[in-house]
Amino acid sequence: MAITLNGNGTVTGLSSLPDSAMSAGSVIQTVTGTTSTQVTDNDTTAIDTGLSATITTTSNNNKVIVLVSQDLWVQRYNTVGTFAAYIKLLRDSTTLLTQVAGGGDSHSNGDAWNSDFGTHGIIYQDSPGNAGSYTYKTQFYCNNSSTVAYAQMSGTQTSTITLLEIKV
Repeated sequence: MAITLNGNGTVTGLSSLPDSAMSAGSVIQTVTGTTSTQVTDNDTTAIDTGLSATITTTSNNNKVIVLVSQDLWVQRYNTVGTFAAYIKLLRDSTTLLTQVAGGGDSHSNGDAWNSDFGTHGIIYQDSPGNAGSYTYKTQFYCNNSSTVAYAQMSGTQTSTITLLEIKV
């Protein structure tokens, strides 16, 4: 079938633009995942936040830009010392990044709630190396067992991950 550029700006005869026709830096595809399910952690072992997305890259050496907006609430009650939560970004089982996602110093007398909450953003460029299917996800953990952290607190907050495949 012939490819026709119509006078009204539409194109007929082409269902998709082939990867080879796109210039370096072009966005090949986007994939988005969201969750609003609350997950609670009060341990130093990382657990899944419930946020993930899977992308199947179309060509070797293409990059994946990962954009994360992760809701996280961390708190500590009636204990002297610091409190913190950490967030990890993973591709399949490989940790790509670990960052402090919230926390601070608790009161020295240890008699009050201390909390830190908000949306934690991550922008990360990954080079998976080969065309294939990759799952990106976030995990979180606390600095000690006296701290508790919540992803998507009360199920009213939404976290989002967006994956962009970029042509090299």
